[in-house]
Amino acid sequence: TLAALAAAVGNNSEIIAPANLIEPGCRKITPDMLP
Repeated sequence: TLAALAAAVGNNSEIIAPANLIEPGCRKITPDMLP
């Protein structure tokens, strides 16, 4: 979340982003593609 990112800034901790489920060329984003 944005709050987690803001809390980690300057904290020298690593943030792991979720996998991108939206394929290149995707024409429509559905809820199951979002984290």
